[in-house]
Amino acid sequence: MEFSIIIPYYNNEFTIDRALMSCINQTYKFYEIIIIDDNSSLQSKNELDAIIKRYIDRASIQLIHNDRNYGPSKSRNVGWDNARGEYIAFLDADDYWRPDRLESAFNILKSLGFPKCCLGQAASNNPNVTRNCSDLERIKYYCLLVRNFAPTPSIIVRRDIEFRFDENMRYAEDHDLWARIARKYKVYKNSSIVSYIDHEVSKGKGLSSNLWKMRRGEIYLYKKNVNKIFYPFFLMLSIAKYIYKSFLNVIRNSL
Repeated sequence: MEFSIIIPYYNNEFTIDRALMSCINQTYKFYEIIIIDDNSSLQSKNELDAIIKRYIDRASIQLIHNDRNYGPSKSRNVGWDNARGEYIAFLDADDYWRPDRLESAFNILKSLGFPKCCLGQAASNNPNVTRNCSDLERIKYYCLLVRNFAPTPSIIVRRDIEFRFDENMRYAEDHDLWARIARKYKVYKNSSIVSYIDHEVSKGKGLSSNLWKMRRGEIYLYKKNVNKIFYPFFLMLSIAKYIYKSFLNVIRNSL
């Protein structure tokens, strides 16, 4: 079984080498890598070309260039539509995986009979964490709406699922997709730590650093996916998250 690794890229020349190396070092070797350059600067494109040349003999790497900057949703969809693997594995250019990331996912999917499902595994911002559990939990639709249980670099999804990222969304687009998938298919969570999120590299640069726009994206996904009867509850929940996280940021900045 082959995985297609989708990596959206936008001026990530300082971190893409590490992300690619984490793919090439996988213990499970049946995969392809698809990088979608979202109209980066000329210098960043040249750096990317040079990095890919170093690894082209070690892995199947396809590079696709967007004609303008569309954002992560469009970029991931472009990679998805060009993928050949049975399952899609998402990785951001500023994050990286454990060497057993694909092997762990393969073993779990095999135990489930290779279903049409979405599989999320744990992520950490601490590469020294070694916790690796084998528990598997099904996440119900409304539970997933309350909390996005896994970041994008820890998600595996069947390629032939009909859903795609909403290209009108630049914030909470991953949460929106997992919710739509969970409404029709089974979604599972496993607590094995398989990916690492580099908060220091992404600090102040990533989309998730803008708290209010993240909440606006979340509110939009609630409008799309939640019954009108329950929408006020989810609206208040999103506002409460914003207040809580803003308060934490104030406390951190004052220390």
